[in-house]
Amino acid sequence: MENFTRFRTALNGFNRVDVCNYIESSAQEHQKVIQSLRGELKQLQEEKDRMAREIILLRADMADYEELSAREASRSLEAQAFAQERSQTMSQVRDLCRQTEQFWTRARAMLEQTESAQAQTARQAAAWTTRLSDLVDQLQVEAVAPGAALVRDLEGQAAANSERQNAD
Repeated sequence: MENFTRFRTALNGFNRVDVCNYIESSAQEHQKVIQSLRGELKQLQEEKDRMAREIILLRADMADYEELSAREASRSLEAQAFAQERSQTMSQVRDLCRQTEQFWTRARAMLEQTESAQAQTARQAAAWTTRLSDLVDQLQVEAVAPGAALVRDLEGQAAANSERQNAD
């Protein structure tokens, strides 16, 4: 309670004017306090509304962030899958390159063997051709010489027979 010493005393209580002045000044102070508190309440209410709007915006930002994070995680997984697929493809390409190189190495070796065999066959064919030509020449010589001797013998016998027949 307040200190009532500022009131003047009268018969059977306090001075009425002092009490009325006190009540009026108290009511005015109280109105000022109420007005001040209402202003403060209004500011706090505005602050609360601003913060509520900010919370809504932050929640929307958070939802956007979570969506972006989810998309980024999905893209990251896709990128990892793509990188793994690319790595596998590159490995397959390297394997195919090695196999192709081995194929071409074998093909070159086979070509060299074939060319060598063809050259050897050509040399053998030339040697056989030369030998056959020599044999043909030899056969011709051998076949003609006895034939000529035979012709001479036969001519000689024919002449001898003709002389005998003429003598007979």
